[in-house]
Amino acid sequence: MQLIFSEKDRHTFHSGRWNRGYNPDLCIVSKDHNGVSLQAQRSVLNNFPKSQHRPVRIQIEHQRNGQAETADKLLGPKAKGRKDRWTETVENIDFKHSNREAWNVLRRLDPSQNRGNGEPEIKPNAFANRLIETSRAKIDKYISRKLTMDLKVKKTHAVEKSKWADKFTPEESKEFEDLENILSEDLDTLHTFYNQWRLKPNPSKTEVTLFHLNNRRANQEIQVQFGDQLVKNNPYPKYLSVVLDRTLTFKNHLVKLSAKIKTRNSIIAKLSGTSWGADANTLRISALALVYSAAEYSAPVWINSAHTNKLDTQLNSAMRIIGGTLKTTPLKWLPVFSNLASPKIRREQALIREWTKIKNNKNLPVHADVRLNVDRLRLKSRKPPWKTAEMLLLENSGENTKWLEDWMAENPDGQNIVINPTSKQPGFDLPRKIWVTLNRIRTGHGRCNHMMYKWKLHTTPSCDCGNDMQTISHIAIECPFRAFKGTINDIHTANMNVIDWKQNLDMNL
Repeated sequence: MQLIFSEKDRHTFHSGRWNRGYNPDLCIVSKDHNGVSLQAQRSVLNNFPKSQHRPVRIQIEHQRNGQAETADKLLGPKAKGRKDRWTETVENIDFKHSNREAWNVLRRLDPSQNRGNGEPEIKPNAFANRLIETSRAKIDKYISRKLTMDLKVKKTHAVEKSKWADKFTPEESKEFEDLENILSEDLDTLHTFYNQWRLKPNPSKTEVTLFHLNNRRANQEIQVQFGDQLVKNNPYPKYLSVVLDRTLTFKNHLVKLSAKIKTRNSIIAKLSGTSWGADANTLRISALALVYSAAEYSAPVWINSAHTNKLDTQLNSAMRIIGGTLKTTPLKWLPVFSNLASPKIRREQALIREWTKIKNNKNLPVHADVRLNVDRLRLKSRKPPWKTAEMLLLENSGENTKWLEDWMAENPDGQNIVINPTSKQPGFDLPRKIWVTLNRIRTGHGRCNHMMYKWKLHTTPSCDCGNDMQTISHIAIECPFRAFKGTINDIHTANMNVIDWKQNLDMNL
């Protein structure tokens, strides 16, 4: 055996993932009875379409022994037998009529035909279209026009008869048995309507949910019949991607949403670190696109839920990633460094916008529904969003005004360096490492010996300069080895002197 290979030939396999070539296809030729290897040539052709493999062509040269008559005697009968079988097959096939045998031969000859053994699937629509195409009946315009007018009249009556939903008022019933009777009767009417118009409902996709405040019967289910099938009870139905529950607390929805936001925060965290990563502006845009777009979807619906703190925890994590602050940093600092209002303020502004749109547009169906039920509470312990919206409209304050009032009420800035918390702070476009250091100096929370000693990560809180406490303020202003030659307000401006000082600092805050 002999391996036919040349290093000058192209690789037979090119990996698109690693952008490298390999030779997994080997060519090995045998030897004749005299022990001489056969004369063979190996050549690599061009790539297959939409493939990483290249075909290999092998050319073997046979030596002639001069016995041409022997070769003709061996090959002649074989070629004649093939010719006779082909002639016999063609003569026995009649192509003048649609013959199954003829079509089978054509399918064998055509490599593009599907050779599946399954029966062809004939759909009702295709069958009906074929009947219409082959029909020789002429279309009567008068009959066609009359059928169209009759269909319009029947559709009009059908809409009038289908107003059975107006009688559906289960919220007025105090007994679950009454609800079962009301729903079953309404579904019977709907089932009759479907049968009349040759429609086929799907009871398996129909669900029933109870909304009530009776905790003793929290697991109560009702038996509702739709045709000949019982409707499934679902305690947590999903409507427009919002998970509802029995008491409209939206706990289940917010727990699932928080888990979803946590996963997206992990993606944002991959773009940043303490001393490396994208700038704050890029992280802010990424957070708005990935995190806040999902977190604030349908926020006006569950704004008054007692479980919004589960979601606020994940949104605070997203703001920490943007600002590079530690977990010990007061929450009031997070919106300042991320240039994003607090989650509560953003939800309130979304509710105001939604309520104003509903209130001013009388063409929306929800406009009439809200006006009719504005003084009617189905669940008295729940706070309807429209009541909250009316209270917020009375305050008549915008997002920045509300943000500024919230900042002044609990101002964590003991050094008074932040003038306007609603605007981007100096250094927002600086590299990640400098931006993180600036924010930790502003808040006083960073990796200094004082904080590390509190977290039990350091043996002493003192500074190597001899001071008893190595705080962030001490490092930036007082330390003789590292202090900046200026005030804390100068550091806040993030000028070139501050950038040079930070780059020469011998420790990472």
